[in-house]
Amino acid sequence: MSNIVWILGSSAVGKETFIRKMIGNNDLKIIEKLGWKNKEINFIEESIKYIGQYRNDPIIYRRDEILDRVVEKVEGNNDKVILIKGQVVDLKNKRLNKLRELLPEHRHEILFLHADLNILYERCKSKNWWNKKDGIEVVRKWLVNHQIKRINKLDDFPIRAVDTGGDEYKLIMYPPRIEEEFKVDSFINKVKKKYQKTKKTYR
Repeated sequence: MSNIVWILGSSAVGKETFIRKMIGNNDLKIIEKLGWKNKEINFIEESIKYIGQYRNDPIIYRRDEILDRVVEKVEGNNDKVILIKGQVVDLKNKRLNKLRELLPEHRHEILFLHADLNILYERCKSKNWWNKKDGIEVVRKWLVNHQIKRINKLDDFPIRAVDTGGDEYKLIMYPPRIEEEFKVDSFINKVKKKYQKTKKTYR
């Protein structure tokens, strides 16, 4: 039985980076904690290649090819870990359910990647698709919570979570405590702004 793992999480959380580190065995601690030690770790190239860059990007329809590639990968050696970089469109189009129906004899799970909202916000601001007028609230509401709500509507998918914000990957609780993070980060940002205004006043 192979492990078919959908890697989900906010934009800029590091899904592709995580996948490439796993297939290169570059983080043996998290590989062992995830139970993947001594297993052949593969990934689906199409899940990284066919990424929508804007709303209604037609390339997202090629993501149906992911299912065919997974079917090919599980043939032969059935003790593999197969990593798929997931997007919200996969949740919308029920690709996770469709794949499980195609391969019911294998284990299907979700690995949700997360980092502190301030870290995600700083990473997002460096992306060319980011609207400079948007604040951290957009990260919380649309990039993180929106995806979590869709994930939680799925039936019987084991879900684990990994923190990608530090120097090393760590297993964390799912769902992450987004609202608590948001309150703390909002308070810190308010203090920073107040401090900056005070500095200007005394110059």
